Amino acid sequence: MNTKRILFVIGAGVGFAGIGACTSADKSVAMSYAVRQFQDADHAELVQAAVTSMEQVGFRVARHEPDAVRLVSEPLFDVQDDPASRRPPRLSSTGRQRRIADMRVAHPDEQSRVYCRVLVQEQTTQAHRMLSLDQSGDDVPSATPIDREAATTDRQNTVWQTIRRDRITERRILSLVESSLKGAS
Repeated sequence: MNTKRILFVIGAGVGFAGIGACTSADKSVAMSYAVRQFQDADHAELVQAAVTSMEQVGFRVARHEPDAVRLVSEPLFDVQDDPASRRPPRLSSTGRQRRIADMRVAHPDEQSRVYCRVLVQEQTTQAHRMLSLDQSGDDVPSATPIDREAATTDRQNTVWQTIRRDRITERRILSLVESSLKGAS
């Protein structure tokens, strides 16, 4: 009798966890992006306003996925922001940073949403190489040149780690989208 009760409790817990995961999927996307809603906005104008706003801030659109209406920028390197908010480079990094903007335009019904995320990433290639060499666990050098990244370019081997989001730039891009739509109407 106790085993039936335990199995029921485990099954119910797994079922509720599955229901919670399904309903929180939209919330997790919204939480990782800055979001702005637009009433009765034309979808094509909204996408064009998003592209223009990214370019006004300094980003160039590298990838535009029309089906998913997703815009991803090329990396913006060595951006000097407020020195007070910039942290010193860690021991495992070179201190070189870049920003990547990612925007999504959702148009379910009358109410459109624009999602914007700007990631600040730091180059951590040296730390990555050091850790990958340490994982061998053997004193005998048995790695072939292809295992030591000899068959790839430096650009392919560069490792970038996301350290934070640039929420100020996100809000600025969304404000530019809003002002662009107001100016068009």
